[in-house]
Parts: sequence; structure tokens; C-alpha cells
Amino acid sequence: MLLPETLAAPFVGLVLVVLFVAFVREWLKPDVAAMAAVAVLLAGGVLSARDVVGVFGNSAPITIACLFIISGALSRTGCVGTHWANGCPRPRAAANAVCCSR
Repeated sequence: MLLPETLAAPFVGLVLVVLFVAFVREWLKPDVAAMAAVAVLLAGGVLSARDVVGVFGNSAPITIACLFIISGALSRTGCVGTHWANGCPRPRAAANAVCCSR
């Protein structure tokens, strides 16, 4: 560990505060900000490479990454904007469940 044990917790707290501000201010894309935070924690010696790779043994981070991809795709296609702009009611058929257009 590059940092002394006594400075590890304040260092992680500082990284989390900066990460939260980056999310709120939208300085970077959320995925880039999260990866940058992990890189800083790796460089500081708080996380080991084994810890970072071990995260992918759990399906939750992969699910969250997939949700980022799906929400980005819906945003870029305009489906979400179309749905809310038209005041689209609940779909009656499965074919209209994804994107509603009038």
C-alpha cells in the first residue's frame, strides 16, 4: 500500500466526494468518472488489481453497466423524449411497449 493505513480512509472519502461532485456537475460521463476513481484508488494502493477484477464475479456491476448502455441508447434514439413529449399513455399492445409514436 502506497498510503499509510491512517490515511487510507480519508483518501477514499476524498475520492468519493470528488466523484459525487463530478456526477452532479457532469464534468465527465458517469462511466469515465467511475473508472477514473478506480484508477486513483489503484494508484494510491487502496485497491489491488485482484479486488478490481474480483468485482466482475458478481453480476450486479455487469447489470448496472448494461443499464447505462440501454439508457444511452434510448436517449440517443429519442424514444424517451418522444414518449414524454407526446404524453403517451400506457401501451395497450406489446408492440407499443418499447417506444410510443403517434
